[in-house]
Amino acid sequence: MLKVPPEFPKMGVWFDLEVDDEFREGKDEITFALDTLNAAEKQVVKTFLMDVLANVRDPKELQLIWRAANSRTYIPDDRQLRVFLQEIVNRIG
Repeated sequence: MLKVPPEFPKMGVWFDLEVDDEFREGKDEITFALDTLNAAEKQVVKTFLMDVLANVRDPKELQLIWRAANSRTYIPDDRQLRVFLQEIVNRIG
């Protein structure tokens, strides 16, 4: 399994359906989670996720990586998880 950088769970912990919408101040969950990182941390996450998306083919490994994010959002479908991770990459820019 790829080495998960500490920036990934720092962001991932904010993917939690129990985080009150008012706390997010109208931001969607990806924007809110990314806003907890500084520019350098975002680049670490982007590089890591690009590596994951390009090189991880095993659905079980992909799920292990997602669980390493300490997220309380469960995405059981491999394809949907890949779309979600790609959207994070896209939002970082």
